[in-house]
Amino acid sequence: MPLSDFVPDTKDVVYRGKTLVTVRGLHLGDVGVLMRRHIDDLRTLYRMFDPSGKLLPSEVDIDGLLFSLITYAPETAAKMIALASDEPENTEQAKRLPAPLQLQILIEIVKLTFEDTGGPLEFGAMLRQTFLSQLAALTSNSRTIQ
Repeated sequence: MPLSDFVPDTKDVVYRGKTLVTVRGLHLGDVGVLMRRHIDDLRTLYRMFDPSGKLLPSEVDIDGLLFSLITYAPETAAKMIALASDEPENTEQAKRLPAPLQLQILIEIVKLTFEDTGGPLEFGAMLRQTFLSQLAALTSNSRTIQ
């Protein structure tokens, strides 16, 4: 399949019998925005679910992680909703949604984003491993050049 034919999976979130929002999984650009603007919140959440702080793959309670996201990082949760609905400028609107509705939307976003990678911590571990591999390669290359 050519890349131009790719259409990300989406999910309609229904509220009171009507589609409130259609969301998709987060792409690397979205993750980059979240990391630039909300890295402290994201670190706190990962450490809550991975006490080693090293983003090691492990079993994680996704509902608990999302509940903690709303509880400890509501700005990050709202930004995730705005990004996944392709309305990045509507973070304020997303912040005003009732908490249970935010949780329902976030569950759909997490499913669409991470279902193929084993969950958020697995994805974080994959990013960490990739980063460490690249860092090791750069360090090795700089030593041989000098």
